[in-house]
Amino acid sequence: IELLAVIVILAIIALIAIPSLTKVVSNVRLKADLESVRGYLNAAENYYMKAEFKEDVYNTLGTNVIDKLDIKGTKLDGSVIINNEGKVQLSIVKNKRCYKKEFNSSDIEVLEEGQCGSIPTKTVSQAGQLHVCGRYLCDKNNNTVRLKGISGGGVIELKDLYNDSVPPIRGEINVNSFNTIKSWGANVYRIFAVASTPTMASYIGNEDQYLKRMKTLIDYAIEADMYVIVNWDPCRNNGATFTDNAVDFFTRISSMYKNDPHIIYEIWNEPENNNTWAQIKAHADKTIPAIRKNSPNAVIIVGTPAFDTKIDEAIENKLNYPNLMYTHHMYMSALSDDSRYRIERAYNAGIAIFATEWGSMGLAVDDPMVMKPESKAYISLLNKYGISNLSFAFSSSPDVGSSRYGIVLRGNWRDDLPDSILKENGKFYKSVLQGGTGDFKANLMKGYAHENDKDDYRLDEWREKIVSIKFKTTLSIPKDAVKTWDLSFAGDKSIIGYLTKTSEKDRYDMTIAADGVISAPKDSKYLFADLTNLKSIDFTNFDTSRTIIISAMFKGDSSLETLDLSMLDSSRIYMMWNTFAGCSKLKSINFNNWSPKITSWGSTFSNCQSLTELDLSNFDLSGAKNFSGIFYNNKSLKKLNISSWNPTTTTSLVKMFTSCSNLEEVNMPNFDISESADVTQALYNVKTNAKFIVKNQAVIDKLSPTANNNVNFEIKK
Repeated sequence: IELLAVIVILAIIALIAIPSLTKVVSNVRLKADLESVRGYLNAAENYYMKAEFKEDVYNTLGTNVIDKLDIKGTKLDGSVIINNEGKVQLSIVKNKRCYKKEFNSSDIEVLEEGQCGSIPTKTVSQAGQLHVCGRYLCDKNNNTVRLKGISGGGVIELKDLYNDSVPPIRGEINVNSFNTIKSWGANVYRIFAVASTPTMASYIGNEDQYLKRMKTLIDYAIEADMYVIVNWDPCRNNGATFTDNAVDFFTRISSMYKNDPHIIYEIWNEPENNNTWAQIKAHADKTIPAIRKNSPNAVIIVGTPAFDTKIDEAIENKLNYPNLMYTHHMYMSALSDDSRYRIERAYNAGIAIFATEWGSMGLAVDDPMVMKPESKAYISLLNKYGISNLSFAFSSSPDVGSSRYGIVLRGNWRDDLPDSILKENGKFYKSVLQGGTGDFKANLMKGYAHENDKDDYRLDEWREKIVSIKFKTTLSIPKDAVKTWDLSFAGDKSIIGYLTKTSEKDRYDMTIAADGVISAPKDSKYLFADLTNLKSIDFTNFDTSRTIIISAMFKGDSSLETLDLSMLDSSRIYMMWNTFAGCSKLKSINFNNWSPKITSWGSTFSNCQSLTELDLSNFDLSGAKNFSGIFYNNKSLKKLNISSWNPTTTTSLVKMFTSCSNLEEVNMPNFDISESADVTQALYNVKTNAKFIVKNQAVIDKLSPTANNNVNFEIKK
């Protein structure tokens, strides 16, 4: 009995002591690993000292120099980047942890291994057969690995499909080209099997010859020791109608490359919006077993419609197969805060995401060739979550039109791909693969406060306390800052907002700071809305050159008295719903240098009760239809110049001038109003004898019945 009692006591002591000892050991190991990482910081400082005297060393600043540092012992995986000021940014992996430090921070964060942007990019000979481990890809030894590369396009033009003397991809790409992008840092290539299209070679109807040509490209990539994503592309057709063809294709490919660790399968490229998640699951339930019959351990990637919107459905209704990932596609004109939140939600739900296609350009023909703030922010976001990705496209192309995404101008291809032949997007993709251009911090500000935001300057706790906003091009936070926020799109702390006290109780000045000019989000709706005590905004160092939506941007800012927008770029803005609605004390808006082309517009100045005069003659409203409530309840407005407005199809002028009770003159001589337009109360409660200069008698006949008093109309001379 005594012996049993001793055993029980010892067991109890062990239960108490072992977790404590384990925690102690873990803490000791963590401290030791931190010291190892600090050794890289010291080595980086010494390296920067050399850069001051050696040009070849100086030229490496801004790139990953981890392999060039003087470090004793076993070297770690990761990146160390030193900027021209000697500041160091590092992301280093050790013992399944990520040690991360930003340029402007003295602290080293300890994160999950997958949150290092520097997860190793290994080749097939190094990593072997990949598998999905939680959110990430892992190699044959169960270590996290990341794939990065450039996606190709379709195999070949239709006219050359049966001409074996013409190599695939217009005769340009061979194994030497793959070795070139491998030298940049690529370890994966993606190839399409286009189901059916009248403009390119189609798989359906040409199966044997198509696979023969496709195999040539796959084997080039295999010879270069790269992974290959084999993708089935319905090419804007309803992919659900081609499921049987997809099964045939994947059965043949997986038979050709049975149990081959090089091959990854993507079963449906970009399902359309009208494709339901049930259709995608039904497609997957046929194609995945066909693949697994020949390659049971292969990683399989499932497409999500309209780039990423069905990621939400994948989270809630996952497919019941192992080794699955889900796609995220993005072209930069479509980049939005919703895209960011979907990635974050998928990450938090443990969903494995693969960005199998992204482009630095916009989708529209008139978008800039490279949208750098957006592209850098997207890459920073992918780096933050350790997401594998491929840019588009590994081919040549013209510089115009919808197929301009190739990295080389058509007719200039060389296998060694020197910078002299790379287009702007090609140079950018190369820098992404090389890990250059610093850490891709873009100074792109996030958009409106999302429902997932738990801490934001527009939430109830703070939005009534901010009295001024300014933008600063130095990322430094004063010691007297009482509150800070990460306002960067990617959550990479490249933009910090902070508050400092004013002389008024519970009132603060807000500064938004970054190292360089701050880029406004493309969608800037609600960006500064409902800051009810905001009195001034200085837009110096704020770039809106890519902003297209400013709806409700200042809505409800009821203490603003003046607003100088003259320094903002309005060239791409087209949507201005409710932009200044409820700015009841706003007396003047400086629109000098503005010439936006507005197509979506309504209630824009509603309830701006202190405005006395507006000159909007530089605004192009030819494409706008709805003008309802634009100047509703502008009780102090006397003069309004909209002389250039010439909308071609007007659908609504409901309450356009209602309660403009001091309005004396409106110059609108080019404004045409269709017979079907709704003009309910358009001039209700307008000042008696107010003068409206209009286009013709038809406009008078349309508007005059909407006034409840005498209004003077004058037809333009």
